[in-house]
Amino acid sequence: MQTNVLILADGIVAKHFLQRLAKSYVGQNRYHIVYTDPSIRPKVENENFLFYQFDPTSFVKLSHLFTRRYNEVIIVLGNKIDTIASYENIRRLDSSLPIVVLDRWDLQLQGKNFVLLNANDILAAHVFDHVPNVPVIAQNVGLGKGEIMEVLVPFGSSYVYRHIGSIEQKGGVLRLCIVTTALSSPSPTTSSCQTTFCF
Repeated sequence: MQTNVLILADGIVAKHFLQRLAKSYVGQNRYHIVYTDPSIRPKVENENFLFYQFDPTSFVKLSHLFTRRYNEVIIVLGNKIDTIASYENIRRLDSSLPIVVLDRWDLQLQGKNFVLLNANDILAAHVFDHVPNVPVIAQNVGLGKGEIMEVLVPFGSSYVYRHIGSIEQKGGVLRLCIVTTALSSPSPTTSSCQTTFCF
């Protein structure tokens, strides 16, 4: 089944986001991208991308796109007023549609079924990862919703086909399972958990 994603894009962050999206595996997603500045369009052409050049704050123009059902809307715009206006227009068109908003201004949006991605918090967390003697937490792994992390093991290793709970912990090996946001030590009964390895 095809997933339709509406992206309202403007500014340098949107340009980098679209370039990264175009280079990555997009699978069954169809991206409907509304933009004003042609320079943000990715150089790589992708058949899953449909582009519409108009002001994303225009309710009338945006409403023409809502002849189809979208699974999600992503708003990555360059200024605060356009971001708020676009969010409110989407809510007028579909009050239950999931919306992801890049927030660089500490917005106070009303409603439900939306995610605010605070750009300042994200950048601060990334800079914090480079501070010496501070534990680094795995990021950008899977969908971040409890997937199994796979670790490549060299051919012929004694660890091939062994359950994580049967591997003896030595020196620099850290084994943790994260099950519904709680940490626990692995055992043979915890076979389907998100596991973090540090060898």
